[in-house]
Amino acid sequence: MVLAERRGRVSRALAGVRHAAGLTQVQAAARLRMDRTTLLNMEAGRNLAVSRFIGLFSRMGYDLIAVPHGARVSVAMPPDESARS
Repeated sequence: MVLAERRGRVSRALAGVRHAAGLTQVQAAARLRMDRTTLLNMEAGRNLAVSRFIGLFSRMGYDLIAVPHGARVSVAMPPDESARS
């Protein structure tokens, strides 16, 4: 998956979490102590800081996921290709 796709998925996830919480952008921005336009840009994938953050993890071979508080996630690592030889 290319970086732009990952950034889009994170942006959509942020908007989805806000919607699930029943918050408007104004309400969520106030709760996050940020300007509404900053949140708007983050949800649209236009925030440079978020893009750089996602890119940093992506270049190190990691994907970011959002998990609700209290939820538990297990991660299955792909098989090590070198162990098959």
